[in-house]
Amino acid sequence: MRKQGGGNREAERTVADTTLRKIFDSGLANDNTNVRIRDSSLHVVVYGNWYQDCILKYLDDKVESFTWQDNENLYVNVK
Repeated sequence: MRKQGGGNREAERTVADTTLRKIFDSGLANDNTNVRIRDSSLHVVVYGNWYQDCILKYLDDKVESFTWQDNENLYVNVK
């Protein structure tokens, strides 16, 4: 018998392992998406499109959380 909440731990582990690369690989960003990388205080560190060097240098950083808006905006909070 499976304990309740066991699936939640799996989801938490998966979120904890998320990187910007994994978000991009999921297809959430396209060439028109405005990406904002923010620090833990929610200050924008860098802004641009997914393919720009200033964004690409964060590809393998761990993501704390992110928000995608259907108006081509992606906000990523890095750890």
